[in-house]
Amino acid sequence: MNNAWNQAKDMAEQHSGSLFVRLTGDGDTIVGAFLGEPFPREVVWTGDKYLDASSPEAEPYIKQGKNASLRVAINFYVPGDKSVKVYEMGAATFKSLFKLRDKYGLDQWLFEIQRHGGKGDSRTQYTILPDQQLDDAKRAHLAQLELHNLADLVQADGDGQEPKSGGKRQAATDGGERPATSGTGKRAASNSDEATGNDCIDEALVAKILPRLKALPRPVINTFLAEFGAERVRELKANQQGAVLKRLYDLEAEARPAEVDPFA
Repeated sequence: MNNAWNQAKDMAEQHSGSLFVRLTGDGDTIVGAFLGEPFPREVVWTGDKYLDASSPEAEPYIKQGKNASLRVAINFYVPGDKSVKVYEMGAATFKSLFKLRDKYGLDQWLFEIQRHGGKGDSRTQYTILPDQQLDDAKRAHLAQLELHNLADLVQADGDGQEPKSGGKRQAATDGGERPATSGTGKRAASNSDEATGNDCIDEALVAKILPRLKALPRPVINTFLAEFGAERVRELKANQQGAVLKRLYDLEAEARPAEVDPFA
């Protein structure tokens, strides 16, 4: 009986109107459609909440030896609730989603996300599988939905609570395959749309990025800057912050030497 009550409580939490997808128990699943572009950020886990790795609040934890990790947020439409929520994932889950995007197209299918691992289990993993192919009418409906401003929401939700003011919303794209455009063909605002295209990243972020870039080979640094149309780190644009951090994370992963199994 206790198990039934606990299961009902977990399900009630999932349907409590939260803007965020919460899969709390082993085997919990949700089906929906991924919408728009992802918002990546580097964070530090304090033990009870995530902090932006570039924020002053995170510095004491980094000095204690806590490593930054990648978190990626994306808008997620739930047909059962007829609402757009936010799903946030780690690097491993995002890599799986990226492969599904290339193979199936995120705007073509509903996907099932399933949690494998109970509360507090550090080995918890998530699987994402195609669930149902979308017809033209459903794709057209999804393309008209408004999306949450991910930059606002994930930062406000760092302590696991709902943001008080909610996030600003923006027009949906067709599932992340192409950026949204206006009638004149101009690119719609990104998830960091508070920054204009001319604003550069702030000095705090520059200070975080510089030592990490210096650890990479110079040709890699030059290519990295060229990808974002900059000659110097300080010339990187604030509205590209998410893409900059994700690309830097990928370059660091590529530069790490492969681990040798001494027992192989």
